[in-house]
Amino acid sequence: MRPGDSGTGLRFRLRLSELKNLRLEQLHLDAGFINVIGKGNKERVVPVGRTAVAALNCYIEIGRPKLVTTKSPANVFLTKRGTPFAAVTLWLHIKNRVRRAGVERNMTPHMLRHSFATHLLEHGADCV
Repeated sequence: MRPGDSGTGLRFRLRLSELKNLRLEQLHLDAGFINVIGKGNKERVVPVGRTAVAALNCYIEIGRPKLVTTKSPANVFLTKRGTPFAAVTLWLHIKNRVRRAGVERNMTPHMLRHSFATHLLEHGADCV
């Protein structure tokens, strides 16, 4: 397993709050990117890898429709009740995914984010 592959949102370098608040209209999966509103209400474009695009398309076409209610917002990720995730609940889902992937060390969102940045730098990416 490569650093950053533990969860879809972390695979494309999102902060937990950005993942939680991600809305359908921000997805441009055919073009391989999403628009994210981040810290300080700044917008940034984040590239999305093919694996993450495939997973998101599957979720949006098959999984998400089963969760939507008449009161559901346009958030990408919804709970079983069709509501947006609370940050702590979303993080618990990510931690469970990390554990299932065989990572035994306790992880924080910040650690995973920095692991991914380190992976990019070690493989020649320009993170400036």
